[in-house]
Amino acid sequence: MPVLPGTGARSLAVAVVVAVVIAGYVLLARHTADETAAPDGRSGFQERAREAKLAFRMHDLPKEQGERFRINLYDHGSGLAVGDYDNDGREDIYFLNQLGPNALYRNRGDGTFVDVTAQAGVALGDRISVAATFADYDNDGWADLFVTTTRGGNVLWHNRGDGTFEDVTAAAGLSHVGHSQTPVFFDYDNDGYLDLFLTNTAQWTTDVFDSAAGYFEGKADLEHLQTSPTESNILYHNNGDGTFTDQTDRTDTRPDTAWGDRLQGVRLRRGRTARPLRGGHALGHVDGTRFTPLFAWSGHADPTPAVPLPPGADRERGGPGLHAGHEKNVRDAARGL
Repeated sequence: MPVLPGTGARSLAVAVVVAVVIAGYVLLARHTADETAAPDGRSGFQERAREAKLAFRMHDLPKEQGERFRINLYDHGSGLAVGDYDNDGREDIYFLNQLGPNALYRNRGDGTFVDVTAQAGVALGDRISVAATFADYDNDGWADLFVTTTRGGNVLWHNRGDGTFEDVTAAAGLSHVGHSQTPVFFDYDNDGYLDLFLTNTAQWTTDVFDSAAGYFEGKADLEHLQTSPTESNILYHNNGDGTFTDQTDRTDTRPDTAWGDRLQGVRLRRGRTARPLRGGHALGHVDGTRFTPLFAWSGHADPTPAVPLPPGADRERGGPGLHAGHEKNVRDAARGL
């Protein structure tokens, strides 16, 4: 078959163009990878706090850490909470402090944050903050904020929806003062309102109050720390009117041991496998039930699962309940899968 004049030249030109485009794409991909790679040449996370304008620094307690280190729970430091408090579709960050005010940073949406603590009114600099969580406890569409502290009293901030928060702790019935740790909101009775499970540890501080720093000094040695009287975790039922009621005894969520450092939720799936849920202290449903299992980790004991009992099995009290226990509860729940 005869070759048309110029066909070979055109084919060669097309081949050259394609080769140039591919080479350019490869070079661009390498350049992009170099820009996004970690400083040591490996891919992964990068430190961007300065670029993001996150200037917060947690200040620890001089008598408890550093050269004067004492082996108690002050060495855990403080946590943070992430949530969209202003409903702009972007996650904001609330940082907690041990010595000094906490800080709320609003996400600008351009890779940077701005400190809006003073405007929001959530500094809370007069106590040792431990952990926090955003949750819409009153179903008004705005994320509220709950903060736990060490013997300073926990705080519930109601989100007004205008960028500010109001302290409604006393009115809500959440004025617990103790050695609190992780809080988690979840609807344990399926009434449409988020209830609150509050973990507490033990009386690991002394009655010596440092008036300058505003805190109770911690116990200095392991022996006294381990023998500290424990404090029970607390399950608060959301009454749906802005108040909460302590339902710990009624729902059997008062375990034999406390030291509730943290929570972990798992979803038991078919095949009897467990998968941690998003958030570290999230909660999920056991297949075949309508209720949410709760797992509380003890600092000095095995995890204590509080598995919901089906309706009618709540020790003849009527309605759904939670039963605190150990391995047996997990096995009983798994049998239903």
